[in-house]
Amino acid sequence: MSHNTLKYYRIADIYISVTGNGAYVEALCNYFRTEEVSAASEPVLLSVIVENDPKSVAIEADYYSLSGKISFNNTSYCVQEAGYIYSVSHLFDNAKPVVMRICCTRKKNIHNWLRTLISPHSVGLGRIEDKFVDSVMNYACFLYIFAVLLLRRDKIFVHCGIVEKADAAFVMCGTGGCGKTSTLFNILQKGEYRYLAEDFGILGKDGYAYYMPKKMAVYQSDAKYKNPDVLKALKKLPLTYRLHWKLFELVKLNPRYRFVPEALFSEARVAKKAPVHKIVYLSRVRQDAPMKSLSISIDELCTKIRLASFRELRQLSEILFNIRAVGNADTRKCYPEPAKLEEAYEQLLRTILTDKPIGLLEVPLKAGPREIANYIISDAVD
Repeated sequence: MSHNTLKYYRIADIYISVTGNGAYVEALCNYFRTEEVSAASEPVLLSVIVENDPKSVAIEADYYSLSGKISFNNTSYCVQEAGYIYSVSHLFDNAKPVVMRICCTRKKNIHNWLRTLISPHSVGLGRIEDKFVDSVMNYACFLYIFAVLLLRRDKIFVHCGIVEKADAAFVMCGTGGCGKTSTLFNILQKGEYRYLAEDFGILGKDGYAYYMPKKMAVYQSDAKYKNPDVLKALKKLPLTYRLHWKLFELVKLNPRYRFVPEALFSEARVAKKAPVHKIVYLSRVRQDAPMKSLSISIDELCTKIRLASFRELRQLSEILFNIRAVGNADTRKCYPEPAKLEEAYEQLLRTILTDKPIGLLEVPLKAGPREIANYIISDAVD
């Protein structure tokens, strides 16, 4: 990359620019590389500026909360996290593009290196810039910001897994730990299914589900199911990463590595968008209960999806609650109540799901991903 980087990306038809210089912006651009475009054919909705000096991120604040961790005025807020600091401007002003400035504050020293070495969730994060990007590209930072931006374009974030077959998208929703990811891995082994999303799904008012280039977190608990895609990808990791993984595996921890979807499934097995075919919500029930499909009202399904999805966006709620509690009446006009945001989300979700096939799948507590996948394919997808 050149000394001064300017890159454009398109995700779910939303244009993002990333600018800056140095190793941190290079690592961030590498995260989005599969969605890079030469130029933006529409206005950029989110400009991400990677700074090298924390002072360049700070805003002229009127108020502070959480002992200064959050500072804000009526148009911008700044948040200090472990290892980085970022500010966001105009996130809730639909007439203006959003600007996000971010800077790594983690130092390169033996203490931080040792902390990375002993963390089972740090496989592949030996470089400080990789640790920086891994921290930024999660629900505590970029993902909740992007979730708000999607609402501007009549799209929503849904906590789900999405697969595609024959230009039809099947959406599996649920809370964390319900089996979405492991079931998705199994479905992708069957027939002509392709990957669309995992964890951070995108559904639009236009009736489409969209690809999200979020890296997939693969844990040892996923590898134990012997999924061929997972095992093949783990074998291709650099030797040092495999040794790091094996060490944690031997001491009964649960190591994690984040894969670009194309590295797991190949580019040919990744779809970019598809019309939504069916939406199913997975709920775990007692072990002695049978696996079964049930009908569900659209109101109940929308409530369940909202609750499961906003659980992941809790950082957004925390920021809004703090800003609204500390700021004055004018400030509260600029930052919505979390409940109002959730209400707007559920209204749009209901519009998206209207006239779509929907269902609830009750899954015994210890049912494995292969069993769930086989049931879904025979009962729900076709």
